[in-house]
Amino acid sequence: MDDAFVQALQAAKNPEEKATLVAEASLDTLPRRVAFVARQCVLFHWFDQSITEGLLQAFAPNGDHRQDAYGQIISLPFIEHLLWGVTYQDLTRQGLLKHLVHTQPELLKSAAQIAAPLYKASPQIKRGEAEALFCSIVSGDTLASSLQIDTLLEQAMSLQDWQSMEGLFRLQEEAEQLSFVEPIPRTEHYWMLRSVINRVQNKPDEALVDYNHALTINPKNALAYLNRGIIHLRLHHYELAEADYNQALRFDPVLAQVYVNNGVRFLQQKPDKNKDLISTQQLPVTIGNASKSLTKKIKEFVVALWNLLVEWAGDWLEAWTKVHLPTLSNLVKEAYILLDQQTVAVRRSAKKAWRELRKYLLKQTISILQIQPGIWVYRIATWIIDQPETNKVTQVKQECSINWGDLPVDIRMQIIRYGEIGEIDVVKTRDTEFEMLVSSV
Repeated sequence: MDDAFVQALQAAKNPEEKATLVAEASLDTLPRRVAFVARQCVLFHWFDQSITEGLLQAFAPNGDHRQDAYGQIISLPFIEHLLWGVTYQDLTRQGLLKHLVHTQPELLKSAAQIAAPLYKASPQIKRGEAEALFCSIVSGDTLASSLQIDTLLEQAMSLQDWQSMEGLFRLQEEAEQLSFVEPIPRTEHYWMLRSVINRVQNKPDEALVDYNHALTINPKNALAYLNRGIIHLRLHHYELAEADYNQALRFDPVLAQVYVNNGVRFLQQKPDKNKDLISTQQLPVTIGNASKSLTKKIKEFVVALWNLLVEWAGDWLEAWTKVHLPTLSNLVKEAYILLDQQTVAVRRSAKKAWRELRKYLLKQTISILQIQPGIWVYRIATWIIDQPETNKVTQVKQECSINWGDLPVDIRMQIIRYGEIGEIDVVKTRDTEFEMLVSSV
């Protein structure tokens, strides 16, 4: 150990600098090609022999002794052994990485470019794919990085693997903190996925920021308004929640969950005025069941919750118009009388038509499955009696693929929340809805 090295150690300001000096001194004792690859491996969170061999092949295509080189690297005192490979000790890696970012950024960038496909082919599938993503970002392959992170996030979300999703976001942030790395463009879909993690981890403020970013990119994202409104509601920001729900309905008038949450907001905001309504109408159950039918037309909402709307009109709207718009009070009453006549007729006709259809429609199910990243498929199976005189039953199957962005908003919302949509028994659901209408007409 020469005097200059000792003086450098004594002048080091912190343990990280000392660890870097010791590591550099050790690497300088290795053959040039081995030292070069060992420094490249500083970038990775873990590596194995296949990675070092790939790096050595790129450095010296005609060279040999690649296995011996791996042995020399893993024998270094600051290398730790894992079940799936090896890694630099944290302190040593942090120090060396900072040093190389400033002195040899191209060395790190080339290492990432070479290693990305090697990690993707690794038998350590989950870890390999994550490290491949990290390398793609560092190498500057923006397109591949964007596709990879979207695919991996969707896969993790479909399994409700929140820990993996959080890990992927951390890897991205770590890669982009390197001064020579260009950040991946943040898409609307990216921010919506990120908000899922913050909501799962009960970080409402961070989730609000995510939705703000998503809405900056696409101001017409009804789902973002809905979910931001849900967070405002939980934080008791009632006016902000109402504003977001109104915006959601502006861009998607048939988004069922908005009606449900807006009703909850109304009751939470004015609990004393609505406590009788809650107890007599069993609002959570009524809204929860009725919201299933709100997927196509607003009038289904009016029909299914007409009794509740009449209660609201009597308890709130009529009282408000009497005070603030007395000249319109009678008109409001007449409007509700006319609407009531039309609504009751519609409900009776709908029930009659459904009963007739049920004579021939035995069962219908819908499944929504992901067949590849960003591509989903509807599978509809229907059992009908096509020959009434013999009661012959025929099964009809239909299938169509659809892009993620073309899925209905309420379906996308369920997938983001729960990861998947199982088989839905359409006939059973409709039977339940029409049973609800029987007692109210």
